[in-house]
Amino acid sequence: MVAFQNSENIRIEKITILNSPAWTVTPIRCKNIVINSVIIINPPNSPNTDGINPDSCSNLRILNCLVDIGDDCITLKSGMEGCATIVPCENIKVRVICYLLIRKRRSTKLLFRW
Repeated sequence: MVAFQNSENIRIEKITILNSPAWTVTPIRCKNIVINSVIIINPPNSPNTDGINPDSCSNLRILNCLVDIGDDCITLKSGMEGCATIVPCENIKVRVICYLLIRKRRSTKLLFRW
């Protein structure tokens, strides 16, 4: 849903993303990224609705996020299968993540203050 490729100095902050059909926030081969105070809510029964999927990124900060999804909350990747080059993620910091993987009711009220 939100993707950047071969970019630098990215800031994603104070947004809400709902019902993504696939990976929600995906920076690919990016440097100097801050993802702060982001809310991601995807259907709990949907496959491949990962929350945050940095791929081959460096200097990434994921801070104060709420991730309520049906698959992986945060997944660090080092390239896709069949890539000519594999580049690992480096210097990643994750702090204060609230994640909900299973909802007990059809409608869930969330209260989250920054």
